Amino acid sequence: MARTASRRGLRRLAIGSAALMAALALLAGLLWSGAARRSDDLDRLAREGGAAGDRPLAMVLRVELDALLDLLEAAGHPRPAGADLARALPAELPLDGVDLAREVDTALLLVPDGASLDGAALVLRGRFDPERIRAAMLAGETPTPGGPVLRVRRQRASDCRETLWGVAVDAGRVLVAPDAWFDALLAELDPLLASGPPRGALTALRDRAAGRRLLRASVSRLPDPGAAAADPAVPALLGLLGRGLAGARQLRVGLDRGALAGALELHAELELSDAGSARARAAALDAAGRTQGAELAALHPELAAWNEALGVRSRGSRVQLAARRSRDAAARLPELPVAALLLAAASGIAAAGDTSAGDAEIDPWPLSFVERYALEDEPGYEAGMPLGGTVDATAGPFGVRVERVARAGEALELTLRAVGPDLSNLPGGAYAPRLGVDALEDRDGAELRASRRCGPGRPGATALLERQPLAGIREAHQTLRLRADAGIDEVARVSGRVSLELPTRVERRRIAGPHTGQRLAQDDAAVDLIAVRGSGLAYRARDGATRVIDVRGLDARGRPLLPRDTWERELPGAGARVGTRVYAGGLAYVEAVFALETAAASFPFTLASARPGSDGEALHVESSSFVRYSPEQFDAEFGHDAAERWPGERRFLRTTRAGPFGVALVATTAEERIAPGLRVLAPDVPNLTYDAGGLEVAVHRIRLADGRVLTPPAGGPAWSRRVVPGYARHGRGLEGAVQLDTGIPEGVAVARIEGEIVLRLAHDVASAELPAVEPGQAASAAGVELTLIELGRDRLRVRLAGPLERLFSLRAFGADGRELALADIELEPGARAPLELEVATHGQPHRLSVQSATSRARLRRSFALDLPVEAPAAAAP
Repeated sequence: MARTASRRGLRRLAIGSAALMAALALLAGLLWSGAARRSDDLDRLAREGGAAGDRPLAMVLRVELDALLDLLEAAGHPRPAGADLARALPAELPLDGVDLAREVDTALLLVPDGASLDGAALVLRGRFDPERIRAAMLAGETPTPGGPVLRVRRQRASDCRETLWGVAVDAGRVLVAPDAWFDALLAELDPLLASGPPRGALTALRDRAAGRRLLRASVSRLPDPGAAAADPAVPALLGLLGRGLAGARQLRVGLDRGALAGALELHAELELSDAGSARARAAALDAAGRTQGAELAALHPELAAWNEALGVRSRGSRVQLAARRSRDAAARLPELPVAALLLAAASGIAAAGDTSAGDAEIDPWPLSFVERYALEDEPGYEAGMPLGGTVDATAGPFGVRVERVARAGEALELTLRAVGPDLSNLPGGAYAPRLGVDALEDRDGAELRASRRCGPGRPGATALLERQPLAGIREAHQTLRLRADAGIDEVARVSGRVSLELPTRVERRRIAGPHTGQRLAQDDAAVDLIAVRGSGLAYRARDGATRVIDVRGLDARGRPLLPRDTWERELPGAGARVGTRVYAGGLAYVEAVFALETAAASFPFTLASARPGSDGEALHVESSSFVRYSPEQFDAEFGHDAAERWPGERRFLRTTRAGPFGVALVATTAEERIAPGLRVLAPDVPNLTYDAGGLEVAVHRIRLADGRVLTPPAGGPAWSRRVVPGYARHGRGLEGAVQLDTGIPEGVAVARIEGEIVLRLAHDVASAELPAVEPGQAASAAGVELTLIELGRDRLRVRLAGPLERLFSLRAFGADGRELALADIELEPGARAPLELEVATHGQPHRLSVQSATSRARLRRSFALDLPVEAPAAAAP
């Protein structure tokens, strides 16, 4: 099927083909990325995609930036400054010293397959000052060797993620690409980008003709509509593309300036699998386009105008679309990004599918809105609040505490936690509480924070207190980096605030049976429903948009529905925002909440220390110091019949004695495998209580009822585990449990289990104390090195190196010098260094030491557990 593009015959564009317009418009939002000079090969890249270097390309965007800015200026729009254009690009992109508005003619954006825009390459062609650009890019960095190629590092402001970029710069071009594919890309493009000889008459004529081009885009690998994306606008756009371009292999879009001054010509092409598919797609687009004009006009007049001008035809396996509009289109070109977002919102809810069938999912923790709310009526922070916890300082209804201190390279990082109630009338965004730190000082008032350009601890950065609905709280964490020369005990004051703007008076407006085109308004604020389909809605908050604090769907009983999908985006330059909500179940009402009055509040706090505190009272022990026992002394003092000391009320499959130890069989299988579950009863020996690797239980043979004998596989792991003994509940010594998984499927009754208890009795112990309880400090005893890598509230994270079999124990002491109780260290037989462990403490340690056994004596005591043949191979009740 074909249809010529006469002016009267051009038909309106359907929502499906409007996907192309939206794609173009959103790509036009990237117009401030830059490019490459005229070249047949670069034209081929922009037209066909393909590959650059050794990377297949998902998208190629070419913008004639100078021509586009000239067109906008001729249409009455002020020419933007280079700095304004640069703000539209990722801040970490190394374009220092480049004036996009004055120096760039054309731009080429190459997006590799599987990469996002921050992994793309950017090629600029124009008139540049290489020395000035080199100096600007290398400011604060170690200069690279001379020549046009640079390697520069940039960090993302939000999280300090560092990227290494390759940059090639000369008088006619700038190429910027991630270092991973920069060299291959440069080798391929360098001949195309090299400054050529002076232009002759023919070249100038070609340039003038090509100057009519404004934009070329080729999308070779269409995005997956179900793909996750960080940008909230992307899911809706992907859904839009997935519907409009389903089955297409490639999309090509172009925007030209027509022969008449200021006129615009749009042409797009979809490549399908065969001619039949192309004819069917063209027919569907043509038919749909006749009925969608009114809907597009309701979204934005520019969409309807382009739809009216667009013609559709098929040619072979391709569907071609073309439109031509006069100079008024150029004047309204900046409106296209807004129009595209509106279209993406309206189409995004349709892409999510109809979820109106089935039971409605009610939000179990909806936002609370009350007509009038006074913050001064809210009580101060309450430590008993669920999951709130103990805090070090209060800031009105919020509490602040030091959560952890960790080593990050050469400096310490301090993490604060702020927590408070889930206050009413606070939906998030601009109204959410924020944690900010004003100063981190020593006793003389000197600032101890490192000077940072990125990360949460950079000057002026705040952390949003996010809702934790399940707990009914709001919580934020903020990390601050100290100077490299600052220690934890030098911090004498951490001061900051929790601030918010609270809607103290709100009003709710509700519409029953919502449909497209309805409006919810309150004085100068309004919410327009731009699309309602099934249980999805798309809306635009306009006029007093900042007063619209929530838009939500309700069921027939007026209960808030649980959103399955949601996104919201500010409309560029429009002072408004657009968003979508998709629910499961029937959508009976739409409700908009408006803020009538607000009150700003700021609650200061001061912490007198950067050392994490404790969430409870310290638990002390008498002493975990080493007590020497010889094997003979051990047997003489503790060699009584421990097996008879099992409490009579305990029920086991079998019990037996192994010297001074009692062994009980709890189960023979677990998770459909033969896996003996054993309990070991041991004497209350001080060394055994604290020894990190002193007591093991091993199974050597398992005899089955059918006569077979199972043994550990040759060369495989032994059937042994360390026993971590704790004080038995019945007060009769120490008791520990293990589960030994043989990996052998169950199916046959177990008749006998044979094994041994191994006591590696420490004979001599060496000790070493850390110089300070501060992350990064280390101590070594008998070759075992302990490094403290993180200090938290009632916990430590340590790294162990050296011969771990020598480790005896860790000891911690509080500020009063008394020894603190530590949780048992889980150190399995055969554990290899380096090993990181997290150890719970009962109180905050101010001294920390490591103990290592320099010699050990082994005591081995065998045991056997016989089961009757009829005994089940399962756990006893």
